[in-house]
Amino acid sequence: MKNNSISYTANKFRIEGIARGVSLSTLFEFYTDYSPEDVEIMRKHGQKMALERVSKKEGDHIIVDTTARVMGMTKNMRYNITLHPEDNWYEMLIRIDGFVKSHRTYRFLSVPEGTKIIIDDEYQPISMLTGMLDRFGMLKKRLIGDTTNTMNAFIAEAEERFAMGQTLDKSI
Repeated sequence: MKNNSISYTANKFRIEGIARGVSLSTLFEFYTDYSPEDVEIMRKHGQKMALERVSKKEGDHIIVDTTARVMGMTKNMRYNITLHPEDNWYEMLIRIDGFVKSHRTYRFLSVPEGTKIIIDDEYQPISMLTGMLDRFGMLKKRLIGDTTNTMNAFIAEAEERFAMGQTLDKSI
């Protein structure tokens, strides 16, 4: 069973998870490399939303373009990411065409078990459909579910690869 914690209000939510036995520096580097293999990692661990991902990194700024299945529809997603490695966090501006825009932060903390990830999200529906879904709580439920599943996929992969003090091997 996963050690997740979820809390939310209005158009905000928080998700927390723990990568057991994985150091903060290793998890932060793994979580923020945005490699082409990310789609395969998600599929391997049951998250089948992403179909394709292309990323471009310049210093501490990353742009990721993803094609994904969202509620049965193929959607283009763009992530504008700013890394703050000196403080172990990053922020992400997300836009899913015709669906939602979101401001998300990822914070990484050392805990006795390994590394804790805290994801805070504030989102805004950008279509009549998603506005209606949000009024009934369905949009938030979907965003929480997809975010949690993605986090769990990367935590599971990190634990498989790096638990017990192993370090990130860029050749994998």
